[in-house]
Amino acid sequence: MQTMRWTIVPLALLAGAAVPVADEDAGILRRVLAATDRDGAAMCVPAQLTEAPFAGIRRMIDEYAQDHDRAAPGPAERRTTIRAMTADWEWSADRPADAALRRQVKDAAYTLAESGDPTPVEDEAVGDLNASDTPDGAGAAPPAPPRDVGKLAAEWLAPGQRLGTADGCGFPVLTLAAVARHGDIAFVEVGIVGAPLSGAGEIWAMHRTPNGWHTVARRRTWVS
Repeated sequence: MQTMRWTIVPLALLAGAAVPVADEDAGILRRVLAATDRDGAAMCVPAQLTEAPFAGIRRMIDEYAQDHDRAAPGPAERRTTIRAMTADWEWSADRPADAALRRQVKDAAYTLAESGDPTPVEDEAVGDLNASDTPDGAGAAPPAPPRDVGKLAAEWLAPGQRLGTADGCGFPVLTLAAVARHGDIAFVEVGIVGAPLSGAGEIWAMHRTPNGWHTVARRRTWVS
């Protein structure tokens, strides 16, 4: 059996405590917050960051298997699915990406989604996603919800945005994931919800340039 790969995380994460955000990550998050300002429209932003920027891609892989009555995907299926998902990024029209940058974004997304976040997918999945296919009628246990691992600072917010709590935010609400970085490419999962059943989430690809971080591509991960 293959050994599950774990990334090294600070002890504070293991204890479930939120930790301060690194300076470079703070710069990336400021860019994202400014880009979602929506012309100053009031938007509540939970202060906590979740641990898995690629949770959306992971959900899509599992849902694909479930829709096709297949067992939880193994490493080879995940690699194939991730490659397919990274093939249709929506590239930013105001900052064109050449072929080399597009390849860099896709390779970074594949690397991080496969093995780079703090909660990697098990190499050997147990049970089926379809409960009716298992002898005892029970499917695979649902994945644990991502923990809160970082904090946004109030001074990062764009005009019209305010900090709140996940339970106390009104609508619209903006949620951000912790930053995943691979070289000069970074990813943040961004969710905007306008009502209990009205919202969407995307992964934003950011590129570091001499002038700072800029959004170069987006990829839809969920819609309600």
